Amino acid sequence: MLNETIAIYAIIDDLLKAIGHREDLRREMSDAANFHYGTRCRDVFQW
Repeated sequence: MLNETIAIYAIIDDLLKAIGHREDLRREMSDAANFHYGTRCRDVFQW
């Protein structure tokens, strides 16, 4: 489970970098982390 979680985060982070995504300077979490938590919650709660 931990390896899967790290892999998902890394893929999302790499994709955001590849498309040239710029993060807000005021952020406290990376956008990749936010997307990652959203996908994990979707899997846990089976939305």
